[in-house]
Amino acid sequence: MSTSARSAVVLIFDRLNAAALGPYGSTWVDTPGCNQLAARSALHEWALADSPSLDEVYRSYWTGKHAASRLGTAAPAQADASA
Repeated sequence: MSTSARSAVVLIFDRLNAAALGPYGSTWVDTPGCNQLAARSALHEWALADSPSLDEVYRSYWTGKHAASRLGTAAPAQADASA
């Protein structure tokens, strides 16, 4: 079995209200390009950011490191369910 590299395209629209896009149910603005892309993509209803600072969030996206790692601290640990 051969392995092939996978690619991803990340589109970030800062301050664009989802209610203005067809994939989220808008009918008052025609967004055929967004509709086609959403039909072939993962569409998220909401997301969580690892920092309240937009600069840190973007840095986290592009480096793959949690925003807290820049402060010299570890990322928040998940609670141990067995405890």
